[in-house]
Parts: sequence; structure tokens; C-alpha cells
Amino acid sequence: MNDKELYRQILGISGPWEVAKVDLNIEDEKVDIEIIYKSNKALCQECGTECDIYDHSGKRAWRHSNTCQMKTYLTCNIPRIKCKLHGLKTIKVPWSESSSRPTILFE
Repeated sequence: MNDKELYRQILGISGPWEVAKVDLNIEDEKVDIEIIYKSNKALCQECGTECDIYDHSGKRAWRHSNTCQMKTYLTCNIPRIKCKLHGLKTIKVPWSESSSRPTILFE
């Protein structure tokens, strides 16, 4: 099992989300996990309509539970959709509440 697969399982990440990269920094005692969205469609949170991905927000980071003694962070450029009814919306990520900086598992 490789590091991306390990973290995919630990975090419960499933399609269309994917663990793209895992960086271990022993000196800083830190693990950075990059997650990407691998589809060109997503659901509007307001009405559930399937919409095309419009663009991606800037990179965001979330604090996650430690990996052993290492501080662990998730990063992602979250996709945004343009719903015909609700306009531009950032899609929901499965690891955090909408405006929260720690992950659900960290809280």
C-alpha cells in the first residue's frame, strides 16, 4: 500500500475526490496531504442540481489529527460550480464543515 492509498483510506476519501500527494517533512514534524477533485461536474448544495465545474478557489488548508507525532494538514483547491438558480457556489468537501479550518475528525 502506498502513502496516497493509506491516507485515502484513513481519511475516507472516495471518488471523485483523490489524494494526489503526501509530503512528509521530518524536520518540521509535519505531513501535508493534497486532495484534488477529479470530475468536471458537482452538485449544487442548495438545490442538488448537477452543474459543471466553473473554476477552483484558492488553495485552502485544514488541520487534521496528528499522524503519530506529526502535525497533519489537508490542502485543496476547492471546485466552484455555477448553478442556474443559485449562482456561483463552492462545493462541499467531505472532510470539513463549510467554513471550518479543522477537519471534522480533528474537531
